[in-house]
Amino acid sequence: MNNQSSYSPPDTGITLEKKPGKKRIYTFLVMLVAFISALLLWFYVLGYDSPNYEKEFDVPVMVEGVSELRETKGYTVISDFGFSIRVTVSGTQTEVNKLRSSDIRAFVDVSQVSVPGNNTLPINVTVKNENQITVKDKSMESAVIFIDKNIVAEIPVEIDFTDYSLEEGYSIGDFETTPITVTVEGPESEILKISKAYGIVQPGTRLNRSTKFNTTVTLYDAKGNKVTNSYINLKDTSVIVSLPVYRTVDIPVNVYFFGGYFSTDMADIALSDSYIKVKGLVEDFEGFSEIKINIAGDSLTSETVTVTKQIVLPTGLECVSGQKSVTAAITLHDIVHREVASSASAVCDIINAPEDKEITVVTPNLNVTFMGPVEPLKTLSQTSFRAVIDLSNMTLESGKTYLVPVDIVLVDDDINPLNGVFPGGDYVVTISVNDREG
Repeated sequence: MNNQSSYSPPDTGITLEKKPGKKRIYTFLVMLVAFISALLLWFYVLGYDSPNYEKEFDVPVMVEGVSELRETKGYTVISDFGFSIRVTVSGTQTEVNKLRSSDIRAFVDVSQVSVPGNNTLPINVTVKNENQITVKDKSMESAVIFIDKNIVAEIPVEIDFTDYSLEEGYSIGDFETTPITVTVEGPESEILKISKAYGIVQPGTRLNRSTKFNTTVTLYDAKGNKVTNSYINLKDTSVIVSLPVYRTVDIPVNVYFFGGYFSTDMADIALSDSYIKVKGLVEDFEGFSEIKINIAGDSLTSETVTVTKQIVLPTGLECVSGQKSVTAAITLHDIVHREVASSASAVCDIINAPEDKEITVVTPNLNVTFMGPVEPLKTLSQTSFRAVIDLSNMTLESGKTYLVPVDIVLVDDDINPLNGVFPGGDYVVTISVNDREG
């Protein structure tokens, strides 16, 4: 007996799924690749040549219509025009990508402006291929442009001095500036508001001589407000200021005798003015400390004389106290005078006479006055001096007479200017001229 047994798995309630076949997997993969390819192709077509593709460009803004503005109104553009705007364009990607910044033009038209000053004008933008590309947006819709007549003017310089001191007797004079005006260029409406170019000099020290300073100037209007318009060009702000410093001082007057006859300590001298008030630039006083009254000793022909001399000052100095002259009353100490009479021909010596001429002294007598202390004058005689006639500068003709000066010279060693004796006054004699025989 065959005992055959059969085995059946227990029923668990779970149904086992069958694995897909190779054909189904292949079909799925083909469909997936096709879907992805279609999606990529759609993105490619959409992105590469989209009709709404946008791109932004940096475009410089230009000004147009300047020539027309100048011809019709006489105005010009004063503003500095060196800025750009961002321009967004739209079109097919193919056309937009061909575009360059130079194909886009941004400009402001000033040809129709009729009022000077700041004008707000629209910024116009055009594109090279307007049929396929449009301007979608721009970063600025308008620009403010300053328009006016451009002129050049000379503005006077005005300077103030502060922070300095002066010594007693010193003062400052009217200063000079180099240049006396400054040059400005800019819009006429703004230039006409300028009143002055103002600067301040602050030496910060005691002024004791004329000085030059460098300073800068700033433009101001008539109300004292600083002009700060950026369209105005001040050519040069540097100015040289020359400030004169004056000194007023009492200068002493001193008398000096010359000629070697005697010194001032031998006389009492009374002056009409002992000091003269003098004013001038500090530098003009250099080397000048007194007013000298020079008197020739041989002009004092008596014990007491009065001499008036004009006041002569160095160039640049002036007398501010009003005097034009000084008078000196001079009294000599123990000085007497003595007149010595002599024969003119006996005391005259003729020098530098022409060799072919014979010279004769015609004047019979020559009376000479001498001054000095009593004791030396007691021994004075006609042998103590000579009267010298010098003919070196004369043209003499035979048969004529001439009046010539004589120079009195002391020849006595014991009687001379060193011990106070001197001749006083001027003397002349008459001579006759004849041809010398043989």
